[in-house]
Amino acid sequence: MKTLLFLLFTISLSTLGQNFAVLLARDDPSSPAGMPTNWPVKVQPIGAATNLPARYPPPWRLVTQAQVDRWKADHTAEMTAYQAAQEAAATQPKRDRETVIRTILGRLKTLKSSTGPLTDDQRDKALREIAAIIEALIEDLRP
Repeated sequence: MKTLLFLLFTISLSTLGQNFAVLLARDDPSSPAGMPTNWPVKVQPIGAATNLPARYPPPWRLVTQAQVDRWKADHTAEMTAYQAAQEAAATQPKRDRETVIRTILGRLKTLKSSTGPLTDDQRDKALREIAAIIEALIEDLRP
């Protein structure tokens, strides 16, 4: 029990003195376009150091855990909006294909339910629409 208490006390002391080298999105050329500029994109623990190590030159910043947490809390809404926009952009092609498929399926159902013989133009149109559906489905299956 004493060992467990000592271990917990030691861990709590080491986390209280934890500092970080932080690089914000605005200072990192590799940050994706549109990312919130004040979001900490790189956070490197540096222990209890009170100066930035040489491997973290400016624009890196020396901050505490509380400052990192505050940065993230202050900019969570911006990051959530950014992530939602990224997800929407990534799924847009699939939504576009689904719209094409639904539209063409609607036309094919109308054509299918019509009575009487089909004209050559109707057959040609149906064949092209079937080809468009197959093309959209194949595009959807590509990795």
